[in-house]
Amino acid sequence: AIILGYLATAAFPTVIKYMVGNFFNYALMYYVGETPIYVSYVIVGVVMAIIITTLNCIGIKKVC
Repeated sequence: AIILGYLATAAFPTVIKYMVGNFFNYALMYYVGETPIYVSYVIVGVVMAIIITTLNCIGIKKVC
């Protein structure tokens, strides 16, 4: 679950960036080191985290 959480919040926005291109880079929020962080990255990360959390809750309910 931890690895899937990482993929959802960190790696998935990067994959979308390569698929869509620079269209995905809008509304610069801030820099971490020299890496720009855009609103679109945060939105995709949050949505994917919600999806993974929902799947985990569904899995817990089926086990118990």
